Amino acid sequence: MPMQQQQATLEKEFWVELRTISRLHHGNLVALLGYCVEGQELFLIYELMSNGSLDQHLHECDSGAAVATFLDWKARIRVAIDVAQGLEYLHRHAHPTLVHRDIKSSNILFDDDMQAKIADFGLSKALILGHDPTASHRLRGTAGYVDPHYLRTGQAVDKNDIYSYGVLLLELITGRRAIQKKLSLVTWCKEFLTSDQSLLPVLLPRMVDRGILPAEYSQEQLQNVVKVARACLDDNPERRPSMKEVLIALYNSESKDISSSDFSFEVGYYSPSPLLQRTMLLLLRQQHLFLMEEQSARDPSFLSSWLAFLCEFPMDFVHHNIRKT
Repeated sequence: MPMQQQQATLEKEFWVELRTISRLHHGNLVALLGYCVEGQELFLIYELMSNGSLDQHLHECDSGAAVATFLDWKARIRVAIDVAQGLEYLHRHAHPTLVHRDIKSSNILFDDDMQAKIADFGLSKALILGHDPTASHRLRGTAGYVDPHYLRTGQAVDKNDIYSYGVLLLELITGRRAIQKKLSLVTWCKEFLTSDQSLLPVLLPRMVDRGILPAEYSQEQLQNVVKVARACLDDNPERRPSMKEVLIALYNSESKDISSSDFSFEVGYYSPSPLLQRTMLLLLRQQHLFLMEEQSARDPSFLSSWLAFLCEFPMDFVHHNIRKT
């Protein structure tokens, strides 16, 4: 391809990416601040993420990296929820909805308050409602994270991100890289993910990062998070959960209010516990304030509808509580 034609292609892709990213407004996505065009150089300018990436915090603590600090179990669950919230927004509420196509630990960045945000939308692809996904000959993604089904079909769908998210969850649990010593993390965890239920209390603690103390988590918490990861990594994309379902499971895990009947990936009515209801209402208020500040949504009914959709709350219950914000 001639240099001039190549530059024209790069510029076209740049403006398409800019238009897409400029429409994204969520607290768990790295915010675009502007852009710069200097001759043939094209730059996107994002908010400063001063605390580095998840990859650094998980894998470079022993290297002396300035920003790398060890993440305890609670911090890792918080990261899992932050990333899930960002993906749920991309898959359900962005306009247009997007598949990120490159979810990995190096694309999860931390701000001053150690809030995790998804970065790098260069490979993202719009999902057009009502249209079947088209196959692409230019496959995107990172080895160890990319969905095998996407590699076979070339079709970019939201379930591709969910598979990558499952790998990220395993990375948070184990502290291992997606590919380590030429072995994929999914393969390394296969014994833990496919073992009989009766063996899980013995086996699962062995997969946890050795730096995490057993007192930091309960067996119920660990089994719940592993259950989410296993579902995200299902060979059949149709059986993988939505990010809405993942969020419900993780909120329950964070609140430590878990039982075997609290969550199911099968279709049905979900009734959140009182503690989870209070957690969700707090998150609703935070989301409401953020959206108002970003001027991306001024109608409170949008927010109450979002929460009711997410957790199946009765609408009158949500409307009553949002008026308290």
